[in-house]
Amino acid sequence: MSVTRMFPLIGKSGSFGPTNDTSASRKWIAITDNKFDDEIVVVNYGWANSILPGPYRDRHPTYPRMLCRSVDPEQDSQSPFKWVITAKYSSVPLSQQQQQQQQTISPIDWPAKISWKTNKYQKAITKDINGNAIVNSAGDPFDPPKEIPRSRWVVTITKNVLQVPAAVLLYADGVNSTQFIVQGIAVPTGAAKVQDISVSEQQAGYDANGNTVLYYVFTWSFEMELLNFRKNGSSAGWQLQPLDQGYRCKDPNDASKRINITTNDVPKQLISSPALLDGNGNQVANPSTSSGVFLAFDVFLKFDFNSFPLA
Repeated sequence: MSVTRMFPLIGKSGSFGPTNDTSASRKWIAITDNKFDDEIVVVNYGWANSILPGPYRDRHPTYPRMLCRSVDPEQDSQSPFKWVITAKYSSVPLSQQQQQQQQTISPIDWPAKISWKTNKYQKAITKDINGNAIVNSAGDPFDPPKEIPRSRWVVTITKNVLQVPAAVLLYADGVNSTQFIVQGIAVPTGAAKVQDISVSEQQAGYDANGNTVLYYVFTWSFEMELLNFRKNGSSAGWQLQPLDQGYRCKDPNDASKRINITTNDVPKQLISSPALLDGNGNQVANPSTSSGVFLAFDVFLKFDFNSFPLA
């Protein structure tokens, strides 16, 4: 079974609108030596002999803005040895998925889809943008702390993977242990925290050789805490940094003991709001915005974000 002849058919057509919305079609006739030949035999002959254009590969011969989108063979029911093949062209911009299909590469090699947005929320704060404690005119912290509107960048990355990274089992809320790069931007160590992870059902696609490729669509997002990096070079990031304050302090005569902090009134009274401490458990004698000390605690596990898909 084979095609004996294939040649262009008179009857071109087109539709010309804006530059990015123009279409056209061209037709060919193929004659076979067996009426039971199928469409695969016909189009393979046309491609093997460089007669037919390849979808998402070849452009219109006289208007290269248009790309071939489909090749449609149809057998003549009245004359089954004859086939009419129609190639359709269009200048409509390709979607990202169509661009990937045009490259005829394995779904695993398709580039990641990356999007950026901001999350807005109210945040209780104990220090200003310069790292100074927020206290009242008497040097006492506000109780409860004041709240302000805040925004953080959230980056979402979707990538086809052969298998799910094992790190998802341990680091669903992890913080980056080292710098990593996303879309050419360096994210400092400790600045990013995993916000969300999702994994699709197993998908099937094909590589350039037509072999089946099984994969998963892995989507993850991370949120960035960048205020400290932006203002004073601190690498605190997602560390918990409470203002050192309390109702008790170390006993000046015996550091192993704790005593209640009292006012200077006569008689002395227990303080009604927390007092500033110096980071070593001692009461700050003359509290001010610059005398506030912030403690640092690691409250999230850390791992290398380079073990997750980034591009």
